[in-house]
Amino acid sequence: FEVIKKMKIRIKRLYNLPQIYFVHRQIKKAQLLIDAIFGIGVRGTLNEFYCQLFEHINRSNIPILAIDIPSGLDADKGTVISSAIRATKTVTGVPVTRKWVYFDLYLN
Repeated sequence: FEVIKKMKIRIKRLYNLPQIYFVHRQIKKAQLLIDAIFGIGVRGTLNEFYCQLFEHINRSNIPILAIDIPSGLDADKGTVISSAIRATKTVTGVPVTRKWVYFDLYLN
């Protein structure tokens, strides 16, 4: 996040459902989406905002690169929390466990 700010790339923070339509319009212009919404420590259930946001992102038909783990997946349990990003590829610096095999099945 700090690196992006230093590069003077415009950052739009989203907080509510009507802003999802802003995302929908912007996604159409993208060649690649980078998912760094949540890290490996996300817990509990996701609210309606994130479920709808992930749905718009997943329907975009644009390649998605997830950082560490696709947002919405529980790295400890090996399950989808409420909704999840369906990443095309994931890059991570953490060791892969058997639970992550489920993620590969979910994503492909």
